[in-house]
Amino acid sequence: MKIAILISGEPRFWQELDQLIENLKGYTEVDWFFYLWKNSPYGTNLGYVSNSWNNITEDVAYNKIKNNLPTNHNIAQIVIDEQENYTFPEITGSMQWGVQPNRSFTQFLGIHKVDQLRQQYSKKYDIVIKARGDVGLVDPVDLHDIKRILEEKHKTIIVPSNYPDWGTKCLLNDKIVMALPEIMDIYTNLFNMAKSYDNIGLQWGGESMIIHHMNVNNIRFTHNNFRMTELDRQQPCIFGRWK
Repeated sequence: MKIAILISGEPRFWQELDQLIENLKGYTEVDWFFYLWKNSPYGTNLGYVSNSWNNITEDVAYNKIKNNLPTNHNIAQIVIDEQENYTFPEITGSMQWGVQPNRSFTQFLGIHKVDQLRQQYSKKYDIVIKARGDVGLVDPVDLHDIKRILEEKHKTIIVPSNYPDWGTKCLLNDKIVMALPEIMDIYTNLFNMAKSYDNIGLQWGGESMIIHHMNVNNIRFTHNNFRMTELDRQQPCIFGRWK
């Protein structure tokens, strides 16, 4: 089974990433795709990004990641980009409390860009996993079971079972997402649709935008019986060997 793992945005590489690697089971080949921001003032100031990842080059990032991956894992593509290269449209509708539109746009952009790397790569995958470097898996995940569910239900994405309800009327976790390649194409295209959703009056916020985007495209969320690691923002981040 061939899988692709996508990581984008701020280079928040924590020790939890080892739990993601250890608990994915059943694949024969795995390719990693990275689209990371060169400078991360927000995450660095909060202690979420190790100082060693700021102003990093693609060569240095490649070597840091490669040295920590198992020997049968391949880095297919890695891009380091500048957030300052992009400007975003003004949001005219209402926003969820605490939401910063430009930070949402950079999040959506990174997810879109990293999946474009995967789409342009010369390999077909059975499953695509959108992940994060600061989130792991608590339980082993048999990817054969995941593939069977995705093929049976088709227009479905699978997320972990433990995630709080943010008032969006469904338990949604966009930290880890598993999907068939053609469904991940749609999921990651939210960046191109976000402003049109604002124009029709949708409240601006990560979870609400993703849920609306999936509903428009008739794609369902389902929870499998695996859990992700909890993000405890009150405790210092432990980068481990990813520092």
